[in-house]
Amino acid sequence: LREGDVIYFGVNSHSSCTESLKAVISEHLGLAEDLMDMTPVSLARSPSQMAFLEFFPELVYFQFPPHCANAVLGQHCHKSVGQNALNLRSVFGINVAAIVRRDGSVSWWPGATEAQGGLVRSGDGALICKVPQWECTGSSILSASVDDIRDVLDVSRFKQRLGLDADSVAWRIWQHNVKGMHR
Repeated sequence: LREGDVIYFGVNSHSSCTESLKAVISEHLGLAEDLMDMTPVSLARSPSQMAFLEFFPELVYFQFPPHCANAVLGQHCHKSVGQNALNLRSVFGINVAAIVRRDGSVSWWPGATEAQGGLVRSGDGALICKVPQWECTGSSILSASVDDIRDVLDVSRFKQRLGLDADSVAWRIWQHNVKGMHR
């Protein structure tokens, strides 16, 4: 991290480790005991705390292509039997702020696993944050590169990034897991 960098926290309220996460964040940011019990919004509004800002994120939407169905956002260790693992953050550099479900419901701040709201289903889309702009310097910047998003959308580039282009058996298993979602 460098001076002037911005860290934003999105905490999935369905996570069993929300309180632990809050404690770790508080400790690393050097928050006093009396500030640790505050919500992020009240902390940002506190006159005694100048390091926090409340802001409304700008989001960009893309629809997950069919080859991403039945895959968790996380790594191989986060998937269940019959699921695929996108490993979006590590492989593609994409942090998903929300999964927009086909029915219009939204899974905010999904985790890596299905239990944490991180399973992509057929017809789902993703919301990713733009980098907050604190000054009027023009248009805001995506938190992921356009090429990385294209690599998810284009099946050939997707297979290459995940190493599935060189392993036909692994790709067949991937396709089988995608089709397993539609049964």
